[in-house]
Amino acid sequence: MPQFKPDPVYVRPKEGKVIGFDLFTEFDGQPESLGPILETASRGLACHLKMISSRGTMVYPLSGAMTDYVDHWRCRFLLAEPATDLPTPMLTSLLSALDAASVRWMHIEKLQQFDGAPGYTKAQGED
Repeated sequence: MPQFKPDPVYVRPKEGKVIGFDLFTEFDGQPESLGPILETASRGLACHLKMISSRGTMVYPLSGAMTDYVDHWRCRFLLAEPATDLPTPMLTSLLSALDAASVRWMHIEKLQQFDGAPGYTKAQGED
């Protein structure tokens, strides 16, 4: 039998960039109601709403996909310019605007690109 080393094999990319973030929210409504709220909240910031997904399927902008909605939404924002990290003032402005609009957020995940390849998955129906 071949011998395996118990040490982990680390992959170290030459370049890593944050290109956006997924903001997970709880919203008791339809995606066509949530989308404009998020677009308004991000207006004037260095990011824009790309899409909203529910249970792994893109539901905003409307794509014609059929899915059962739940009140847990993944809202994907892309940065205007890739960065080494997410700008904290931009995030706090967005979160404050969402609080004012009564949209409850749960957590944020960075969308990273490693050596030009995405380090995240796309929703079904997302380009």
